[in-house]
Amino acid sequence: MVLIKWDSETMDTGIGLIDSQHKKLCKIINSFSTALNDGKDKEVLSKIVEELLDYTQYHFSVEEEYFEKFDFPEKDLHKSEHKYFIEYFKGIQKGFDKKTKKKDMATKEQSMDVLKFLIEWFITHITGSDREYIELFKKNGII
Repeated sequence: MVLIKWDSETMDTGIGLIDSQHKKLCKIINSFSTALNDGKDKEVLSKIVEELLDYTQYHFSVEEEYFEKFDFPEKDLHKSEHKYFIEYFKGIQKGFDKKTKKKDMATKEQSMDVLKFLIEWFITHITGSDREYIELFKKNGII
């Protein structure tokens, strides 16, 4: 079930590398939504969370490398948003790894909360916070 449809007008940064990474994140989020909608088990959802965490850390490291290289004035605030996301998902990952007696109920409720968070954070972050560095990156030849 595709919950986030890529909208070039509102989501594109005009920076090819960043846009392709954002599209990959969007695809992973949608795969989580599909797996949840299809009633996939905890192990499948856990693997998608792991993929999301791994890819997000990679993506954030790319952005943050440019923040440092170009002395992005809002780098500390932006990096704190990244850190919050990573810490949140490390907690989620631990939750998926725990054995629970009510595993189906816990997984369904937890997964819905994860999905809501993902959608809100993803859209808010790429249509909001990420807009702040576009001009700086382009000015320094990142297109």
